[in-house]
Amino acid sequence: MEEWQRYQYDPGHYLGGNINPQLKYASGTNAGKYFAALCLMLGVISGIGTVFTFIEGTGNILGLLMTLLFISVGLTCFGDNKE
Repeated sequence: MEEWQRYQYDPGHYLGGNINPQLKYASGTNAGKYFAALCLMLGVISGIGTVFTFIEGTGNILGLLMTLLFISVGLTCFGDNKE
C-alpha cells in the first residue's frame, strides 16, 4: 500500500518494479508466443515490401524502421522464457 501511495502518479512504475506485468509475463504463455509469431510475420511482410521500394529507387526509411521494430520485438518475445 505504501509503494502504491508513493508512486500512484508515476505512469511508468508498476508495483514490484518498472516493467508492465502484461509484458513481463506474456512471453511464457501461448498468447505471448502468438504475439511474437505475429510480430515476426509482420516484420517479414514489411521487410519484403521495403526491399521492393528500395529496388524501385523510392526507398522508405520508415518502412525499414518498422521492419526492424517488428522483428526485434518478435525475437525478444520468443527469446524470453519466464516459465
